[in-house]
Amino acid sequence: MKTVCLTLLALVCCSAVSGAEPTVPDPRQALAVLSGELHLKGLTRPVHVLRDRWGVAHIYAGN
Repeated sequence: MKTVCLTLLALVCCSAVSGAEPTVPDPRQALAVLSGELHLKGLTRPVHVLRDRWGVAHIYAGN
């Protein structure tokens, strides 16, 4: 009985693993689409946010 249970458990685990598709997330899809202007209280000078080719944000602020 123990052998049968272990065999069934092994089959269930193998089928669950083989049925799952390995996915590699695309880091560019994780970035929010940012465009346009936003006016925030407390900012009196322009702020520019640029992203480099690796997706790192570079913030340039006047104040």
